[in-house]
Amino acid sequence: MFISYRQSDGSGQAEALENLLRAAGLVVWRDHTDLRPGTTTDRLEQALTQGLSAAVLVVTPEIAHSDIVRERELPRLLQLDDEAAFSLCIANRIGRTDSSSTCDYGAPDRLLRLSPARTLADKKQSNMLQATGETEIVRDLLMHRIEQLTPDIRTTGRPFTLRIQTRPTPFASDADNNDLHIRIKSAESGRLPLHDGLRLLRTTFPLISDAVYASGASTVRVSGGAHLSVALALGAALPETRIGSIEVMDVRGEAWKSTTSSEDPLMSKLETEPVLLPRASAPTTHDQVAVFVSLTPEPDRTAFERLLHDSADRFAAAAVVALASTDHIDPREARRLSVEVAREIRRIAAENGRAEVHLAFHGPYPMAVLVGRHLNTLRTVVYEWDNAAGDGASYVPALVLEPGTTSGPITEVLLGGSHSG
Repeated sequence: MFISYRQSDGSGQAEALENLLRAAGLVVWRDHTDLRPGTTTDRLEQALTQGLSAAVLVVTPEIAHSDIVRERELPRLLQLDDEAAFSLCIANRIGRTDSSSTCDYGAPDRLLRLSPARTLADKKQSNMLQATGETEIVRDLLMHRIEQLTPDIRTTGRPFTLRIQTRPTPFASDADNNDLHIRIKSAESGRLPLHDGLRLLRTTFPLISDAVYASGASTVRVSGGAHLSVALALGAALPETRIGSIEVMDVRGEAWKSTTSSEDPLMSKLETEPVLLPRASAPTTHDQVAVFVSLTPEPDRTAFERLLHDSADRFAAAAVVALASTDHIDPREARRLSVEVAREIRRIAAENGRAEVHLAFHGPYPMAVLVGRHLNTLRTVVYEWDNAAGDGASYVPALVLEPGTTSGPITEVLLGGSHSG
């Protein structure tokens, strides 16, 4: 997808749209990140003629002074927009003289010297003076992408393929053949995800959930890698109650499936251990419990114990859910274990009055996605492991998940700028 804009006053809006579109799984071409060395006009022409399925025209006051937009980009985009497979969105930031929050829908034609024709006025324009403007564009382009994919998915019965990555900086050149490729910018330093990136996922995960559902796919195949808090949130966005089955591919190319395997070796067992809280006083709240889920052999509880020591007075109860064996999980056990882990978390919450769960998860990334699918009845604060402070490892609250609400699954981003680099 191509973003056309005037750099002098449109760069901020273009960047905001770029980041949100990439967080929604769409591949975006931007001049400042994806324009390779060479003659600018030649590279622009290459971008405009090879593989575009959609574009966003960002209309700002100074676009009137952009010869490149008016003479090169816009004519080509209008030509492409005559094709049914192409979608042109107009992001209008020009306000009316009598209203600071209402767009002047005739301004794009005037500024780009198309008047008296209503070439752009007769097309759908999104009001970028309203907070919902960016989300509207992303939703439109995401559903345009799904419309392109749906015939093939329903005819062949193939899985919907979704790739996610929360660490490397995204470029258009790293696009692949997945149906959606979710990417957010990584923090400049440290292990934790970037606060702004998590806020973008809060916006896009409901849109992605709707898009996957609309495709009619019976199976979603997830690949890539992400912070464990994001993996839990992704699973919560693709719940078992809405999306048929999930396959999460690990780095070895093995699939961890949400369906029961007849080849489950039944080797890994879970055990739950209540933890005695080191209280200095009575708990300040009776509706919060802390749970440490560790799905690796010989788990290190140091960071969780530190969390309990620092916050014990907040929790009504605490427990560790861990493997009883010293072997690694076999991917064929994924369905059974993910259901059992979620069942234990729900049980602990229920025994404490449907308490809010503070979840520290340590284990394979695919298991985080699969466990997240079963958290739909809980309010869960999910934590990220960090050791950047220099005084030992700790768990840092990252997200609040409430998949059962209309604004879920991510309802709050707790990770602040001081933690996100």
